[in-house]
Amino acid sequence: MKWTLADVWGLLAFFLMMAGIAGLSWEVFREGGWGGQLMGATWQATISKPMVMLPLLIGGYGMYLMSTRGRLTVGKGHPFSDAIVYVLMALGVYFIYRWLSH
Repeated sequence: MKWTLADVWGLLAFFLMMAGIAGLSWEVFREGGWGGQLMGATWQATISKPMVMLPLLIGGYGMYLMSTRGRLTVGKGHPFSDAIVYVLMALGVYFIYRWLSH
């Protein structure tokens, strides 16, 4: 089997993205993780200060507008999809380093 540099790069990118997704999932869903802290803080803030929901609603509406107008289009060669790939690869490098250093 003849491997080219593109094949090796594609395989490396795939494994880094999978490590990034796994690490992000672990941090969000573990006990005391980011997801629980964010939900708890948001819930407490909305009960005590309802105006905190205003930026969340505006942000949600902005995401809705961007997605319906094609600005968040994901496809081959689109800058948004490239950014997602590179962010996941960077997260993969970060989480692999954290797992190996502990």
